[in-house]
Amino acid sequence: MEIAIKKIEVKLSLLNDEVVEFSIDGDPFGNIILDSKNEAEPATVRLHGGYILGSYHCPHCAIDAISDLYIMLDEAREKSGCSTTKPENTKTITFPIH
Repeated sequence: MEIAIKKIEVKLSLLNDEVVEFSIDGDPFGNIILDSKNEAEPATVRLHGGYILGSYHCPHCAIDAISDLYIMLDEAREKSGCSTTKPENTKTITFPIH
């Protein structure tokens, strides 16, 4: 069995008291919405495009879920033969969701 270690860079940017934007390997990936009124699951992960990944009992677990998803997507790209690098002269465009 072959084991590979993947390294990713997760950057968090506090937008306000309730929203943290995260990017992975330099690409914006979504937001963590913090809700102090929800004691059971105060951290919700919303990916760009509006998809809700899930709600978690702490921000740390939310970041773990984001990282796991990114690694699974990267592995799927590799297995399918898709390029995992961006072509030169491309830009990432994101649109805010209200």
